[in-house]
Amino acid sequence: MKVAAQAVVDMVDVAKENAEAPLTLVEQVRRVPQGIMRYVSATTHQYVSHVLGLVKSYWPHSILAPLGEGMNPDCEERQFEEYLTEVSLVADRIISNLEQ
Repeated sequence: MKVAAQAVVDMVDVAKENAEAPLTLVEQVRRVPQGIMRYVSATTHQYVSHVLGLVKSYWPHSILAPLGEGMNPDCEERQFEEYLTEVSLVADRIISNLEQ
């Protein structure tokens, strides 16, 4: 069990700030979920930034600030789901380019 726990801790960047003494393995394991969330958040930020940069590369004068507010309140949920389906293939190509 100790070897498995240590392997998980080693895979995740466990935050050690505010720790005057070295953290025990149990304390490190307790910080693993936060480390995973930091990784997911940073990766998501990178992908969203890349996509928004692609939008600006084609339409440099586009105003992207409203996108940070979420879905347009005038857009119905059903229509938004259709948009998601429509852009799915483009999203696959963008992700494929990022993985290269």
